[in-house]
Amino acid sequence: MPAPAAARFGGTSVPTCRPAHRLAAAAAATSASASFTSGPGSATFRPRSSSSPLRAALAAAGPAGLVAMALSNALFYTVAFTLAARALPRPPPGGGWGPALAAVGRAWGVAYGSGLATKAPRSAAILALMPLVGRALGAATGGQHGRAAKLGAGIALGCLGCVLVTLGGAAVAWL
Repeated sequence: MPAPAAARFGGTSVPTCRPAHRLAAAAAATSASASFTSGPGSATFRPRSSSSPLRAALAAAGPAGLVAMALSNALFYTVAFTLAARALPRPPPGGGWGPALAAVGRAWGVAYGSGLATKAPRSAAILALMPLVGRALGAATGGQHGRAAKLGAGIALGCLGCVLVTLGGAAVAWL
C-alpha cells in the first residue's frame, strides 16, 4: 500500500482529485525535480527553471528590468529584421498581401533565429543596461516606484509598437 500523499511530498497536502492535479501540486510542493510512478511507466517533472541569472536580475530590478529588456529586444529585433529583409529576395511587385506577408514571415524567422543564436550576449547587455535604466527611471519619476512602474510599462509597450510598425511597414512596402 502506497504512503499517503502528504508523507510522500514532505508533509505538504496534495489534492487527489485527478492525476494531473496531483502531479502539478506535488511538483509545486517540491523545490527541485520530482519523479512519479503511475502504473507501468514513470514520469519526471522538472519545473521551468526560474533560477537563471537574467530572470533573477529582471525580477529584482522591477520596472528597470522590464524597460532594459524591452529596449534591448526592440533594438535587436528591428535591426535583425531589417538586415534579414534586405538580404532575402523581395516578393514580386503587385503580388498582393500573400507574397508580402510571406516575405515578412521569412525575414522574421531569420531575425528570430539570430535572436536565439545571440541570447547569451544579449542577456549580458540587458544586465549591463539595467542599472542605467534604473537611474534614468528614478530621475524621471522622482523615485516614486508606482510612477516608475507605469512609465516602464509605457516604454515597454512603445518598444513593442516600434517593432510592430517596422514589420507592418515592410509588409506595406512590399505590396
